[in-house]
Amino acid sequence: MTTVSILTTVRNGEAFIRDALLSAMRQDFAAVEHIVVNDGSEDSTASVVDVVSQAHPAAGIRLMETKRRGRGAALQFGVAQCRGDWIGILDADDIWHPKKLRRQMDVIGHNANIDMIGTETALFGPSVVDTGEPGMGGVRRITVKELLKHNPVAHSSVLIRRQLCRYDMRRKSQLDYELWLRLATEGRAICLLQEKLTYHRIHAGQHFERLQGKSYVWRSVALQGKYGWKHGSPVAFVYIMARLIYHMILPRALRMRWRPGHKTQSPG
Repeated sequence: MTTVSILTTVRNGEAFIRDALLSAMRQDFAAVEHIVVNDGSEDSTASVVDVVSQAHPAAGIRLMETKRRGRGAALQFGVAQCRGDWIGILDADDIWHPKKLRRQMDVIGHNANIDMIGTETALFGPSVVDTGEPGMGGVRRITVKELLKHNPVAHSSVLIRRQLCRYDMRRKSQLDYELWLRLATEGRAICLLQEKLTYHRIHAGQHFERLQGKSYVWRSVALQGKYGWKHGSPVAFVYIMARLIYHMILPRALRMRWRPGHKTQSPG
């Protein structure tokens, strides 16, 4: 039987980690475990995880305490602890629809060549969103060409074969994007389930928000340039330069409003 491990890394996530854990427990596909890597938190994150774990022993939560390793090293440490055939990544401030894993595993069951599958993602604010019914959608292949334009696959939406989940621990940001690009250029089958089954929380303290500056944009452009060169697509560089101008000129609020396929949800 195909098995799934859930992996969450967290640092100072006391405000949101409980919501993430509960959303994983509500899945109608049972994971064999939920690995939680607490990467040197200085708040009560560990206590929150312990309380939830003790209240729900069947959830298989395994809390791993580490000193401050950094995002990439914490993720790779967590991957090494996972025992499932597949790994479902769930960031500490995001949540899943109860049908997420089941829908992804159903697709994988009918498409044995898939190496990684994400879902459509909705944005929400500080409060937990009412997930409701996502509706049924198709599955499409994510190409290198598309990835060189933008990243359509949210980190928390991904279900990936365990042996392929290898992050570049040297990176300070875009660890997920680099992994998707690397796998795509290797010819791996990356797919997107076109159903909104993942919910990405927008809040002031998140790491992504703090990186929205020139250094983040330049790292992203360098990453696209690296894989655009490997892919041998001159057209990719046109998109790369256009993206650089787009990020440099437009405020983030406008960019998020116009982002394809993403709409902010009203809190439930």
